[in-house]
Amino acid sequence: MFDLTIMLEQAALDPASTLVVRHAPVEKDLKRVLPWLVAERPELWLAYQRIQWTSLEKAMTRATHIASFVGEEPATATFAGIYRIGGWEELDLDGYNAFPGNAELTALGMAGRTPDMGNCLAFELEPLDAYADWSGRLMVAWPKPYQSWWRKADRARFPVIAIERESRFVRAMPDWQDIILTHAELHSLPRA
Repeated sequence: MFDLTIMLEQAALDPASTLVVRHAPVEKDLKRVLPWLVAERPELWLAYQRIQWTSLEKAMTRATHIASFVGEEPATATFAGIYRIGGWEELDLDGYNAFPGNAELTALGMAGRTPDMGNCLAFELEPLDAYADWSGRLMVAWPKPYQSWWRKADRARFPVIAIERESRFVRAMPDWQDIILTHAELHSLPRA
């Protein structure tokens, strides 16, 4: 069985120090645009990943890499990329609000942080070329419990269930009469 762990080892990455993250935002609007951000707005996708909740934040301080996935359907995850974790900086609420990309992500539906949450860490993430051409195409089975949105790669099995011809993140353009965009999504479209 072809598994994510085998892929990591073939790319010379240690599964024991690699985190597997399944991004499936609870915010409906953000969840809808997340695949599009991966494909069309990689700088905003990267900004989204650089700040995480406390449990993953702690794990990221001890890991070397993350393998990122988008959870579009229950029990599966679609590959978005592998990133090397560099250093990090601590942000207070003002720093979080001023962090590049957060204002636009908030406009796209991200709930963000509140004053009672305390400081957070913003990580440096470097995209790797390993399997980059499989972004949006590689799907893995996500192990139970499905609510666990991140795991250490060596502590779970992530069997590959499909490698599709076309990216799930880049959909065919719908008929113009069927396009429904929010004001924030309209402003996020590429200019060219």
